Amino acid sequence: MWANRVTRVLPKTPIPYLPFLCAPFVKASVLLMAAPEDEMVHANYEVTKRAFDLIPTRKRWYDIADGHFGLLYFPSDRFDEASRVQAAFLREQLDA
Repeated sequence: MWANRVTRVLPKTPIPYLPFLCAPFVKASVLLMAAPEDEMVHANYEVTKRAFDLIPTRKRWYDIADGHFGLLYFPSDRFDEASRVQAAFLREQLDA
């Protein structure tokens, strides 16, 4: 019975949010986990990859299987995989 509803509060600007316009201004290190077979309507793998390529900071791309929500199911092998990758990324940022 879960519904995918989100409230966005954005400043009124003449240009709508576009990841390609925002990505070059990211200042934080980025770990982007993407599912090539993402089933969410607005989650486009190719758009995500192109925006990721524009991020100028330290970044890491990681393909993860089982769709948009597969990594959230605990306990599971996919959850363990995602947790290991995320923890390793955070440790790398402390060492950098």
